[in-house]
Amino acid sequence: MKRNLFVCAAVFCVIIVCLSGCGRPAGEQSSQGESTTLNFMSWGDANEIQIMKSLLAEFEKKNPDIKVKYEANPGNYRQKLQTLFASGTAPDVFYMSIEDYPIYAQKNVLADLAPYLKKSKVVQADDFFSELLDFYRQGEQILALPKDFSPWVLYYNKQLFQEAGEEYPTENWGWEEFLNAARKLTKGNQQWGTTLAWAPYLWPAIIWQNGGEVLNSSGDRCLVDSPEALEAIRWYANLYLKEKVVPSPLTGAQADSQQLFMLGKIGMYPGTAWNRIGFRNIKDFEWSFAPLPKGKKRASVFSNTGYCMSKTSKKAEAAWKLIEFLAGPQGQLLNGKAGTAYPALRSVAVEQEIIAPTAYPNEPNEIFANSLSYCRPLPQISGYPEMFSDASEALERIWNKVETPEEAMRKLANHLNAQLGKLGKR
Repeated sequence: MKRNLFVCAAVFCVIIVCLSGCGRPAGEQSSQGESTTLNFMSWGDANEIQIMKSLLAEFEKKNPDIKVKYEANPGNYRQKLQTLFASGTAPDVFYMSIEDYPIYAQKNVLADLAPYLKKSKVVQADDFFSELLDFYRQGEQILALPKDFSPWVLYYNKQLFQEAGEEYPTENWGWEEFLNAARKLTKGNQQWGTTLAWAPYLWPAIIWQNGGEVLNSSGDRCLVDSPEALEAIRWYANLYLKEKVVPSPLTGAQADSQQLFMLGKIGMYPGTAWNRIGFRNIKDFEWSFAPLPKGKKRASVFSNTGYCMSKTSKKAEAAWKLIEFLAGPQGQLLNGKAGTAYPALRSVAVEQEIIAPTAYPNEPNEIFANSLSYCRPLPQISGYPEMFSDASEALERIWNKVETPEEAMRKLANHLNAQLGKLGKR
């Protein structure tokens, strides 16, 4: 995440306070007999956008009195959503990332969906995986419905493992087995065991796996300089600094490393369910995936997208119908079959074509559903979205050997604790 995005977020937070109470009542609808037009915004690649267009066409067929004006912003979604809220023209329904949710929830600009969900005959609260729905609870309120989710897993190239004489990764793998395999899979600067491309998202899981924490239980103190956290980051950094089993994290951006995996140049690739879309195009070798290797304990991070309604929407009833349809069984089944992520509804997650798609027998998708017992969302400092930008910069200093892991993490902890102190005084 780039720092300039978070600067925009900070400005947005100030403006949005003034606007959160503006607008006509949330339940106001168009006059009886007239068609209602909803504004809906999402992100997504070409494949996901096409899936969404198909879903919206089906929704309009079932609800001929509602039209959906769909806008997809795959490249600048965060900035566009902030701008629309700041100008008082927020979309009626929109995607919400797990990273941005605390900002919008804190500013009281999201409609409470709990009353609608309670009355719904399409989707029920207890059908959602509780770990996902609970993330969007604020007391008695529910400020989003989960669209889908994906834990981070370990993709691997079966051919490279066979050539190296290594057993495939299993759920019993630990750091030692992972590192030993990465060493055997690495061939100078031509082939690597794994990648650090997604380190800005994975470093919390590495700390959790070693028994550490990023924040204390009350969320008011950063713990990335604890002995457990330092040991974890040191081990993680040494995959590049000492072991040389990864391409340079300074030049190997996420897209580059995914391409290297698809070309058969990386043996193990940490990724999410979304990566299956690209990997299904691989013709030269077979691949599969396993849980992330465990340290002292098993842990992973999950990504989670939610459907939200603007609190100032003038078309609340129609907006709920759209959310109900998209977050309901039909919407989640189509998304799940496409492979963009894993369904958030238990009833859909157990569908045979989700768990074991006949077209993709190499995908052990039950790993995704089973992962919720040990997965956690990214830690958040509400009101300070720059946390992960600061952490990424700390990792960059380690890769560059500007600072040791100990120096970088202690500096990060001091900085984040200072921010927490300021937030506590507001």
